[in-house]
Amino acid sequence: MNNRWTILDSWYVKTGKSAYRKCLAVCICGTQKEVNYENIIKNKSRSCGCLHKEIIKGNSWGEKHGYRKQKDTKGIYHSWRAMKNRCNNLNHPDYKYYGAKGIKVDLNWKLFENFLKDMKNTWFEGATLDRIDNSKGYYKENCQWLTRKENTIKALNEYEHKRDWHGRYLCKL
Repeated sequence: MNNRWTILDSWYVKTGKSAYRKCLAVCICGTQKEVNYENIIKNKSRSCGCLHKEIIKGNSWGEKHGYRKQKDTKGIYHSWRAMKNRCNNLNHPDYKYYGAKGIKVDLNWKLFENFLKDMKNTWFEGATLDRIDNSKGYYKENCQWLTRKENTIKALNEYEHKRDWHGRYLCKL
């Protein structure tokens, strides 16, 4: 389990016709607390709150890279995060156009540092991340940086010759 609790004791608590299991647990920081047993087992409670505090501080347990706010990497970071959300987050409004259609992100790009290493040299201010072949996923050989205008023109050109089932053009230049 990926949590910081050690269960010391557990017992059942009866509520009307049902019952649930509680436990006395100690966190690795030393805090003892009564916790719902199921929350620990299902990893819904990972610590007494100290894990969250450490992630916020950016220490070794939840190290933050700091790229989100650095001027030279801020735009790249936001593009990386948007790419991952479009492909992996079922609740993202554009998931249906990316993740649901099988567009995947290179496993090496799960870490921002790897994405940065591959894409930083060609990035410029105001760039948007583009897939060269839109039927394929996000990986180094299939990605490039374009201006918004270039990206729009590329999208229009791809639809220029596509027609709906009535034979009408979907998009005209």
